Amino acid sequence: MLQLNKFTITHRYDFRVLIDNLTVTINPGDKLALIGEEGNGKSTLLKAIYDMRLIEDYTEVTGQLINKTILMGYLPQTMPESLNDVSINNYLFDMSTLEQIDFNLLYQYASQLGIDSDRFDSHQLLGSLSGGEKIKLQLIKILARDPQLILLDEPSNDLDFETLEWLTYFIKNTEKTIIFISHDETLLKQTANRLILFETQHHKKVTKTTLVNLDYDTFIQNRDRQFDKDLQIATKQREEHKKQMQRQHQIHQAVEHQVRNTHDATAGRLIAKKMKNVLATQERLHKSTELFKEIPVKEEAILVKLRCHQPLSASKIVLNYQDQSFNNQQCNISQLGLVIQGQDKIGIIGANGIGKTTLLKKSIKI
Repeated sequence: MLQLNKFTITHRYDFRVLIDNLTVTINPGDKLALIGEEGNGKSTLLKAIYDMRLIEDYTEVTGQLINKTILMGYLPQTMPESLNDVSINNYLFDMSTLEQIDFNLLYQYASQLGIDSDRFDSHQLLGSLSGGEKIKLQLIKILARDPQLILLDEPSNDLDFETLEWLTYFIKNTEKTIIFISHDETLLKQTANRLILFETQHHKKVTKTTLVNLDYDTFIQNRDRQFDKDLQIATKQREEHKKQMQRQHQIHQAVEHQVRNTHDATAGRLIAKKMKNVLATQERLHKSTELFKEIPVKEEAILVKLRCHQPLSASKIVLNYQDQSFNNQQCNISQLGLVIQGQDKIGIIGANGIGKTTLLKKSIKI
């Protein structure tokens, strides 16, 4: 069992609150997804749960984190650069973790993830592998230790379709507790039974961390309905207030006109009393805005726009491969024929390690 009690993480350098007063109990078998825009503290929380030392250089932490898990596994968003020069063999059979490895599980998960176990003896460096192969090897090593709690930081990144299907099935059906970060709505819909939503509001000045005890589909439906309802109420309140203020302004002007044109003392006192009531009503209307429902605002995503002032002609040949072959330690692409023209949109698909990234890198160099 894992508990967070009034858990707050603050960035040490800009004093930005990443996680604000989060209280949650994570039970055995939970599939808890951390969701929200980039840069809101999801990866930092995952690191804190795994090993507080990973974030101590740049954060201040208050509150309690009680972790009674005996063994955890952690998949970072990117493989540490320090492992780039480590061979597959040395990575899997590192002496510091070798005693924790269940070799039956090691070979079982290698088979399920499409990694040939003959490669376990390979001296190929991890840095030369494709992104998907790196994730697969890390997953194999993590799962071969049979951890109770698994922490996954955007595990679907770089995975081919077949492996993504396997990952979805595994998360959904395993009895292990899994906390994962993802922007993949299909993965979230099929696996998560609880959510923690990370938001920054008011132009990214206010942090909000919310526990949601719902599946992703239900959460999205409820959130959209609530947003529309809150927006309708907030808009109506302001429209009614505007009408009332306009009416009071007209009354105010009429009473002022009476004041200026009344010379009778008795009538003047009555008009003065009336003006006092008008001013009191206006003051109450001003104060009533403090009780208005706040206008809901959807969090602004970080958008990157690429401007092309002079688009390429659709007939212009940008790249022309005729019987090209690319061979390296990773893959063998032979007799490739491909013509790319301006304004083409081309998707490169296929299994991990088959040469998709190699083709892109070769194309950039041409």
